Amino acid sequence: ASEIDFKRNILDAENNLGTVYQGQCNFEKAKETYEKSRMTAEASGDKVAVAKAIYNIGSVLFQLGDLQSAQADIQKAVEMGKDVDDKSDVADWLFTAGDIYLAKADFDNAEKSYAEARAFLAPEDKTGLAVNNLEMAGFSLERGKAADAEKLARQAADEFQSENNVGNEAAARELIGRALIEQQRFEDAQKEIDRAQKLAPKDCGIRLPLAITAARLMAHQKQGAAAQKAVEAVLGEAKSKKLDGYMMEAGLAQGEIELLAGKTQMAQAKLRGIVARAAQRHFLLIAQKGRALLDSRSAAVHRGR
Repeated sequence: ASEIDFKRNILDAENNLGTVYQGQCNFEKAKETYEKSRMTAEASGDKVAVAKAIYNIGSVLFQLGDLQSAQADIQKAVEMGKDVDDKSDVADWLFTAGDIYLAKADFDNAEKSYAEARAFLAPEDKTGLAVNNLEMAGFSLERGKAADAEKLARQAADEFQSENNVGNEAAARELIGRALIEQQRFEDAQKEIDRAQKLAPKDCGIRLPLAITAARLMAHQKQGAAAQKAVEAVLGEAKSKKLDGYMMEAGLAQGEIELLAGKTQMAQAKLRGIVARAAQRHFLLIAQKGRALLDSRSAAVHRGR
């Protein structure tokens, strides 16, 4: 028993260290640590721990922008988790699986994955149900239902606030901000973004999307120079840490900011590059958004003639 406890302690330490690296956006170190954790788990014969390690590696690959490898690892973790009846973890992993489908603009499978995740949650799991609301808010927003997204994200934010869950509350308020931008309610959006920034989330998976949304909001409020400076800071960090997905998200925002500032040719060149890169890397949702921005600009130019 003492040997099992010893190995479990090593696993816990490796997983905790990986989580720290992941929160710091040091994904190469996180991946290396989770791979050690997987080897420790396999050596101990702990199937639950093996599944967790495989999921963790997949989640890092997702943040590094390798959607194909991430999807394969997370699907494997989900199947292993189901085999050992690890319901709580499987729900979390299915949420991430849904996020990958959404990034690939596979809306049907994203919705199925989120629905399956919810089915694994216990009725008393308020945090899990709030995460489900947040996931469905993001899905609704990408399907053009901004008011529905706002409502679901507010429900999630209220729950996270009551739990003093700073990171998730900031993520929920960032999503509310995006939903309000889509509804052209810029003052309301600013209130949510201010609240999110005051929470000062340290996890870069929350901090970087928040910075991108804050920059977009500045541009919509005619603060073009400040918006450009803010998005360039995100691009610089994402590039230095090789975060392909965030680089494309920030590039998309930069194209939008330039369009709003009337820098049409610069914006179009930027957006065409983002669309090509996103399609190549399977980030089909970003590619769709880039094409939509190009189409909206073309339509505006055509109307002006």
